[in-house]
Amino acid sequence: MLPVRLFHIAERSDWDARTAAAYRPTSFESEGFIHCSQGGQLRAVAARLFEGTRDLMLLTIDARRITSEVVFEDLYETGEDYPHIYGDIDLDAIEAVRPFPADDTGGFDWWNPESDVIAKPAARWSAAVADLLDWFESAGFPGAPRARGIRNGLAFTSYVAGSTCTVPLPSWLDSSALLRLGRLIRNAHDASMGAQTNHPWMVGRLEVRPGEVVLHRDIGPGNVVWRHARPVGLIDWDFAEPGAPIVDLALTAVNLCGLVPPERAAAGGIDPDTVPSRIEALVEGYGKHSRRAVEAAASDVLAEELSRIEAWGRHGMSPWGELRDVGIADRISETLRWLNG
Repeated sequence: MLPVRLFHIAERSDWDARTAAAYRPTSFESEGFIHCSQGGQLRAVAARLFEGTRDLMLLTIDARRITSEVVFEDLYETGEDYPHIYGDIDLDAIEAVRPFPADDTGGFDWWNPESDVIAKPAARWSAAVADLLDWFESAGFPGAPRARGIRNGLAFTSYVAGSTCTVPLPSWLDSSALLRLGRLIRNAHDASMGAQTNHPWMVGRLEVRPGEVVLHRDIGPGNVVWRHARPVGLIDWDFAEPGAPIVDLALTAVNLCGLVPPERAAAGGIDPDTVPSRIEALVEGYGKHSRRAVEAAASDVLAEELSRIEAWGRHGMSPWGELRDVGIADRISETLRWLNG
């Protein structure tokens, strides 16, 4: 009988290239199968093949749901059988996808198969994010990960069970789902009231001023966790900073409601004719602001995002340089021309 749970270490570029139904790494073309491990094998495999690598993803796979053939074999005379998948991995068989970075020693000893933690390379803003997540926990807000410490160059949080979305967006992410998302965002904002930190946010040291909340500032397909079409968590708070609540609504309208040029909305799985009703649902769920106010705010918010990417990305500052390199600035510019046209 096959072990129920298998693990696969994925290059981020391979994972980002998955289809709507399946995952297949580029190594499949030369190997003819997908390398996997059992829990007790994974750390040794990672240390042997990926020492010092930080931009990896770890796929947790339910072997019972794989439609491709799974074979346990020792092809490289290691004295140990490893699971190999001779075909694609069905996305339905993937239970969880997590960052899988090496720590400052170059190794992966932080990981164990029973762990529920997410590890990310620590950055200058990680301590501020940890303070915010601790605040959420003390406030009883369930819709964010819990901080689990910073050590050996990695920042740890708890894992929020569920799934995120890909683009094109799924059909179930409709007005009803967006209304619920609006409520979740409002709950997060309300829970952040009073949160403070002595550490810098990504953009520096900012105090929470009257009328402000701590924003997520990156609410999009990959950062909302869903279960059965219901949003249950906001993850990846790296871009968090104090600001006006409407900023998060404006960015959500762009990223999930389709407030972009019509051809981009359609390519993203959204009927352009439904965009106004989608934004209406979002603001109804939030319980404050109007659709017109959110649409008007989007232009200023995106202009600020663009100025940050261009000013700081030009000097290679992370993450702004990376955002500039992958064309985010170009897409924002296109959306701004459309909004202001």
